[in-house]
Amino acid sequence: MKKIIFIAITLLFGFQINLTAQDSEAILDKLNRLDEKSTYLKDFKFEIEPNSNVKYSILLSKGTYYEFAIYQNHAKQFDFELYKDKSETNLVTEKNEFPDQILKTNYFNKHTGVYHLVIRNKSNTLAKSVLLLSFFEKDDAINNEEIVTIEKNNNNEQNSNPNQINDEIFVVVEQMPIFGGQKSQAESTDMFRDFIAKNIIYPEEAKLKQIKGRVYVSFVVDKEGYIKTAKVVRSVHPSLDQEALRVVFTSPRWEPGKQRGQAVNVSYTFPIIFDLTE
Repeated sequence: MKKIIFIAITLLFGFQINLTAQDSEAILDKLNRLDEKSTYLKDFKFEIEPNSNVKYSILLSKGTYYEFAIYQNHAKQFDFELYKDKSETNLVTEKNEFPDQILKTNYFNKHTGVYHLVIRNKSNTLAKSVLLLSFFEKDDAINNEEIVTIEKNNNNEQNSNPNQINDEIFVVVEQMPIFGGQKSQAESTDMFRDFIAKNIIYPEEAKLKQIKGRVYVSFVVDKEGYIKTAKVVRSVHPSLDQEALRVVFTSPRWEPGKQRGQAVNVSYTFPIIFDLTE
């Protein structure tokens, strides 16, 4: 009898797991059909304890309209917030509740970077659901360039201070940063290009839509040789932009650039080519 009960409980538990998975896919399908003009980018399936939250870090491209949509089992069960870097300002304060227990908002992103998504369970029960992140294609926004201006102070008194030199960001220096332990700038560029090509993962969505092109990424090799503040300055498509940023941030340490014998921060703009030709 105990064996029969154990088997019954096991079968019931397995059924509940499958049912939960099916429910998640059904919810995701419903969210995908919410707006036919938007394009799927990523989904977040989560389980949150009562009155708790989960956090995700996401890369968002500039000049892009994003849509966040979440399914609620009942009204006002969830809330979600979006933050830039360590800012305490919530970027998505206006949200709308729709029929079928859906809470959503649209957000126009002006700057490429890492953002932090926080999903809150405001109920007193364990909550399982899905949040869908999608975007709207907008050619006039996608093709805009983000221009980065670097100001250099030519005051001799300030430039005589070595700390001032170390804090500046240079475009051209006496000794440019070197990647991969190479001996020349040309070899360094070729090695970094090879590193990008070997580590790039072509987004499936872009493959299906036959999307290709050059994503221009601006980044700084700091005075310790690490990549920082990477951003897309010429975009092709949000999925390609995110992959370009991801692979740049995985770069190994460089030999830093030098000006007057001191290590300095150097800005680069590098094209990353997405080509479907085998």
